[in-house]
Amino acid sequence: MNVLAHIVAERRSLALSVFAFLLTMTAGASIVLYMEAEDVQVERTKAGYTTDILAGKVRNVVDELLYITRTMEALLHEGDGKIRNFDEAMHIVTQGRSVRNVALAPNGVISQVYPLHGNEEALGHNLFSDPARQFETERTKRSRMLTLAGPFKLRQGGLGAVGRLPVFLPSPDGEAFFWGMVCVTIDFPAALAPAGLDALEKNGMAYELWRSMPEDGSKQMIAHSALPLVGNAVNKTVELPNSAWTLSITPAAGWGGKSKLFLRMGVALLIALLVGFLVKGVLDLATQRRILEKLSRTDALTGLSNRRALFDRLLYRLSLCSQNGRNLALCYIDINGFKGINDTFGHDVGDVLLIEVAKRLREVMDDPDDLARLGGDEFVFLHEYEAEEEIAAITGRIEAQMRKPFPLGETELSVSLSIGISCYPCDGKTADQLMRCADQQMYRMKRQIKQNMASLCKADEKVN
Repeated sequence: MNVLAHIVAERRSLALSVFAFLLTMTAGASIVLYMEAEDVQVERTKAGYTTDILAGKVRNVVDELLYITRTMEALLHEGDGKIRNFDEAMHIVTQGRSVRNVALAPNGVISQVYPLHGNEEALGHNLFSDPARQFETERTKRSRMLTLAGPFKLRQGGLGAVGRLPVFLPSPDGEAFFWGMVCVTIDFPAALAPAGLDALEKNGMAYELWRSMPEDGSKQMIAHSALPLVGNAVNKTVELPNSAWTLSITPAAGWGGKSKLFLRMGVALLIALLVGFLVKGVLDLATQRRILEKLSRTDALTGLSNRRALFDRLLYRLSLCSQNGRNLALCYIDINGFKGINDTFGHDVGDVLLIEVAKRLREVMDDPDDLARLGGDEFVFLHEYEAEEEIAAITGRIEAQMRKPFPLGETELSVSLSIGISCYPCDGKTADQLMRCADQQMYRMKRQIKQNMASLCKADEKVN
């Protein structure tokens, strides 16, 4: 039974330590994930500020380049539909800028382009009849506003975006008429260098600058970092004339950073393991204390309560009896001739006999906690009663049990008992008083038995 209780206690200790580990790990993981979410939110907020600034720079760069069309429009108004010294004027306007070319397209047909070298194929190109340009050209004319088309592959080769401004000149009758288009082709992605997008990669960020194609809504990449976006990007719309681009950025290693997450989870795991081991250690220590406490109150040979436990039990019983007005009997039991059994058969046989006597006494008792071995061959039991006949009945059952022979290997022994009884409250009201009274009663009974045995021996001698 003690082994089973130990196994149950061990399993309970292990289960509680595992529960403590899981509970702590769950709490730790929740805290880590909360901290991770907070870090991500801080990073996204910072990325949002960065995106706003860079989107503004992109817009400023493009607007500055597109402003060339406004200069060309002013020159056309001044020259009544012509730009005098076109090449020289355009050289001044485009110098030091990422401009592939500028062009005049009266009625939508390109008639002049600067620089001419490398752009010869553009001359005579009709913007309204080009399937790839027709949609955006018609939209520009209808809107009468500066628009930005592309970026797309240019007929001259390379990638560029075209700013188109529809020019309306006044007629002699005072009404404006559509003169044609002035166009500026911006060289991409070189034009975006002043915006500083490349600095993002140096700071550990990935980016994409893209737009949705007006024809089918597909995604067109304008510029991007060498590293791809990771996770949910922070997006900022770059508002441009009759167009909208999107700047998307993420950390190159992802939001939060895996190294920091793994470190925090490792710390949480370590704390959870420490808590689990601590709980198991505390529970094991408590179990050991309970075992030691039980051992200190248990007779090692018979498993009954010892003298210390008996006195605690007796004080408890006396307290109850004083409250409910009941009587308590203390019965002191001694095995007659036990020393002779030890001397004759040996102490091993004597120990086995004590164990068997304890078993039989336990069978008689209603509550095993009321039975104790004081030491040697002395036993004590407690019994609450209402009538004295109850005491005689229980002692009678004990004597009947002891009259049965004890099989001890090849030997059978029959024993008799001396029993001394003291009663609360008539024989005493304290534990010491009741113990002394019962002890005295028991020794009087032993003397009486010895005297009776001596008388029987003398009678036998006279007969013989």
